[in-house]
Amino acid sequence: MDEVVILRGPAPLDVDEIKQRIVPLLRQHGATAAFLFGSYARGDADAWSDVVHSS
Repeated sequence: MDEVVILRGPAPLDVDEIKQRIVPLLRQHGATAAFLFGSYARGDADAWSDVVHSS
């Protein structure tokens, strides 16, 4: 399974910002589901946290 960092910033993104950025990409590529896990799901993301896509 390959992982690709698709969002990275100097400060953690909030869940609404992740949705705003990700949903158009998911729709464009025909995704039927997406899951948020780890530090973002727990609500303790920091500047080193990332959002990844696995295929």
